[in-house]
Amino acid sequence: MRRLVVTSTVLALSTAGLAACGGTDSTDTGKVTVSGAFGTAPKVTYDGTLVREKTEVKVLSKGDGPTVAAGDSVSLDMYIGDGYTGAKAFSTFDEGESPSSVTADDNTLKAIKKAVVGATVGSRIEVIAAPDDTWGPAGGNSSLNIGNKDTTVFVIDIIKKVGPKDVDRSAVPKLFGKGGGVPAGFDFSASPKKPSTDLLRATLKPGTGEPIKAGQTVKVKYLGSVYGSSKVFDETFSKGRDPISVTVGSGGVIQGWDLGLVGAKVGSRIELVIPADLGYGAQAKGTDIPANSTLVFVMDIVSGS
Repeated sequence: MRRLVVTSTVLALSTAGLAACGGTDSTDTGKVTVSGAFGTAPKVTYDGTLVREKTEVKVLSKGDGPTVAAGDSVSLDMYIGDGYTGAKAFSTFDEGESPSSVTADDNTLKAIKKAVVGATVGSRIEVIAAPDDTWGPAGGNSSLNIGNKDTTVFVIDIIKKVGPKDVDRSAVPKLFGKGGGVPAGFDFSASPKKPSTDLLRATLKPGTGEPIKAGQTVKVKYLGSVYGSSKVFDETFSKGRDPISVTVGSGGVIQGWDLGLVGAKVGSRIELVIPADLGYGAQAKGTDIPANSTLVFVMDIVSGS
């Protein structure tokens, strides 16, 4: 059974939508007005049915952070609206929602990639996206109630770049074991009470294999805990448990795994400290993982193909 599978806003943006629901074949019509400061929920006002045949990208306020390049992964707050109905489809600014993490590559929506590549962290960007750059070719997105001919409005705040920050093992919670190299859990007594907001990766034992690339399938053993907890919520090191197969960067696991495994060498034992926005965000997972949890994993990368 696959564990750690999560359906998130990131995956909804990166995969095909389903049924169509509305739209029009008209030429460009309508206007939209966006107000509000970076980091706050935007106020989006529609004037008429919004239709665009070509995507328009407008920087509403420019941040002073690093520039986002193609292939970078970024954490975004995002409003999504349907230009045909003038209705909000989704917003990470809403209570209980968390920022989305998106990789600016060919697996994400063209409109999102156009918006973030070349922009700077700290920027607020308005996108009036033509259907061909969103879910139009896939027949619309039924979960967002956006049709195959609907123009979509995005308001995007680029919060930060995300990716593994390689640190010394002293910078992550101490691992303790059962003997024979089998991990049993983490000791947080010497760790900061407030975890880092960065994705931390420490190599506990370097491997001799090739570095893992996005798209590669690897087999891993793992053990996971919520930061600060003495309880292990899942593991595959026990006798009789098999490694699991993970296709890195495919969205089949939490994004902290997708990002944290890239560049690690096959044969390595690594430890990841994963902030909530790269884990399960504002969603609790059963009784063991509360909402907004930072997660800690030790992983043995058994093999790669």
